[in-house]
Amino acid sequence: MIFLVQSSFAQSSDTLHLRTIIKGLDQASSLYITPMGRVYITEKGKNRLLITNTEGQRIDSLGNLGNGDFQFDTPTDVDATNGLKIYVADYHNHRIQIFDRRNQYLSTIRNSGQFGSGDLYAPAKLCVNNRGEMFFFDDNSRYIVKYNSRGQYDQVFTSLGNDIDTSPSNMIADEDRIYISEPEEGVIDIISNTGQYLGFIGGVKKVGAIAIDGHLLWACLPGKIKVFEKRGSLIKKFTILEKIKPKGLSIHQDRIFLLTADRLYKIREPKLR
Repeated sequence: MIFLVQSSFAQSSDTLHLRTIIKGLDQASSLYITPMGRVYITEKGKNRLLITNTEGQRIDSLGNLGNGDFQFDTPTDVDATNGLKIYVADYHNHRIQIFDRRNQYLSTIRNSGQFGSGDLYAPAKLCVNNRGEMFFFDDNSRYIVKYNSRGQYDQVFTSLGNDIDTSPSNMIADEDRIYISEPEEGVIDIISNTGQYLGFIGGVKKVGAIAIDGHLLWACLPGKIKVFEKRGSLIKKFTILEKIKPKGLSIHQDRIFLLTADRLYKIREPKLR
């Protein structure tokens, strides 16, 4: 069923105060927190995957500049699923690398002619659902590409056409939907896991990061966070006094984690009602 949402902003706004737990990140581009509380951050400036706990204490790091296994050239996104498999979008190496929970290399996904040509992938953003299906936005084709849980090419989604002029700021997945944030258009597109376009959530101009927490969809914009029902109804908005450009957002155990290019912030989750 198609649904289009024109969000109303009559709800009250509370102020959120940010607490820095990591500073000095080098062009951080994405954030993922596993259910066990392991934090993964891609840093384009260091061409690495940084791994910490939820207090910002370093556990490990993976990668440096290069094109071999365990190396990256502009890592743009990470999805660590339930902690057992870690997917990293390795943009300028035109691939997605997959590692296990011990950070050991498992495999690589590249284009092998699925589009009828030798065009290389340019994976800008990716996400993995709880079935183990992986989706990514390919900057070269401007389409979303799907791989099944066995790591095999499945299909290309053309439901958005080539209408996304710039890379999405975020892609996330729940049981049967994919949410794609378009900051320039000010919308979050919603697509089924089989490629059907379901609609959009509006009123999110310059949205930098989105996250799912149960039945809620959180969206971080410059100066504010908005919380929606996943069908699109706005529940509440919060004000952020600090001037930040969000790169990643995650909700974990009643805490909000907010990533910028150089810092990771931690916020106590506010009351929504």
